[in-house]
Amino acid sequence: MKRQLFIAAIAWSMALVTHAAQTNEPQSCPSIASLKQTGIQHIKKVGGLWFAWSNSQFNTQHQWLFGLFVLDGNTESEAMESAAKTLNNLSVETDKPELDKERWGCFYTSGDSIGVTLTPPLPMDVASSLLNLRYQRSFLKKQIQ
Repeated sequence: MKRQLFIAAIAWSMALVTHAAQTNEPQSCPSIASLKQTGIQHIKKVGGLWFAWSNSQFNTQHQWLFGLFVLDGNTESEAMESAAKTLNNLSVETDKPELDKERWGCFYTSGDSIGVTLTPPLPMDVASSLLNLRYQRSFLKKQIQ
């Protein structure tokens, strides 16, 4: 499962380079406290995994998308509950935002789950569609090899 999360995270970050760049660098990543305060606003099953997300400024000068891959949950409500638990155990992987071609990002972990904040935020319908397509391609390649 950890491998699937890693593949999905890479696929999602690759999908991000197709949108407009933000010219002003954020000075800091959204804090875990501000992520917890906002909480998870949405959840969707993408490529066999649950993806939970929120859009907010998270007490910064920029609008961000926070996304989190959720490991547990057979139903949407179970996955949302798992996302809330994962959010409560989140830890910071990057102290300063990192530029990946056109987007600034910060990374977080919680056990086997991976979270990311991105600015400028990516429309979730675009992100989930691209992620699902890339995840399926990566999964099929692994099955063929």
